[in-house]
Amino acid sequence: MGDRAEQMLRQWGVPPNYVGYAYLLDAADLFRQGVAPFPQLFETIAQRHGKRGFQVRKGMANVAKYLRTTAMGQAWRREQGRLLSHWDVIFLLWGAVGKGQP
Repeated sequence: MGDRAEQMLRQWGVPPNYVGYAYLLDAADLFRQGVAPFPQLFETIAQRHGKRGFQVRKGMANVAKYLRTTAMGQAWRREQGRLLSHWDVIFLLWGAVGKGQP
């Protein structure tokens, strides 16, 4: 898993026991490996965990919902003029880990 992505989640104050935490690390890991994440991102991660795609999306959304209550989430809302979404969290992590070679 991406150490950089995990560092970011911890820096933002996301508890590691949140279900979406591991799913977001997997999303960052897939991106770093150069795996095309779309259109089956949630299903690909779900297979790794024995879950269904909607459960992965819901877990990631749960982390985003938590982050909205933090200083990071409040700053995001002021700067972007909207609430932080799970896609925003995914793209922030992808930007941090960079794309690897497939």
